[in-house]
Amino acid sequence: QERDDTPVGTPYVAREGSIVNATTALRGELETLRGRGELEAIREFHNLYTAYTHWMLLWSTGFRAVHDPVGRPQEINRRRGFVFIADKTGDGNAHHRAVPAPDRLLEQLVLYERHCEAVRSRTYLMGAGANPHAFFLYLDEKLSIQPATPALLSSELERFFALPINVSRHSLRSFLRKH
Repeated sequence: QERDDTPVGTPYVAREGSIVNATTALRGELETLRGRGELEAIREFHNLYTAYTHWMLLWSTGFRAVHDPVGRPQEINRRRGFVFIADKTGDGNAHHRAVPAPDRLLEQLVLYERHCEAVRSRTYLMGAGANPHAFFLYLDEKLSIQPATPALLSSELERFFALPINVSRHSLRSFLRKH
């Protein structure tokens, strides 16, 4: 049977090399920030770590970044290898769906959850303000916790990857179709 190399959804898909380069650059920047004790470096590390984990979720599942795709830690089922994501807005859980998740993504989500627990406790002790229940968290300049919106995540990722973050959806589907 012949392979169909026609891109899915749009002719604009990311090349595998650009994804690898962006991921490598992201990881390098995280290593540079790791262990630095200044508050600004801690904030930068956290926000970039949030973007990196979100990046992994984007490229592993092909979800559409609308709002927080994982609302609560309970939406990660490690034992069965699924993540329940919502890539559309709406009332209730009508737009949630179970998506198979690679082990590495599941491990990353657990590590990120532990990281956020530590961030929540430290920012609370510092009196830094709100403590939303969103899964993906962003720290503003005052170290207040905010939900990490697609716009905030895009701004974190744009220095590593020039294409819109939603390109992962069509790129992943096109890659799977091709292979």
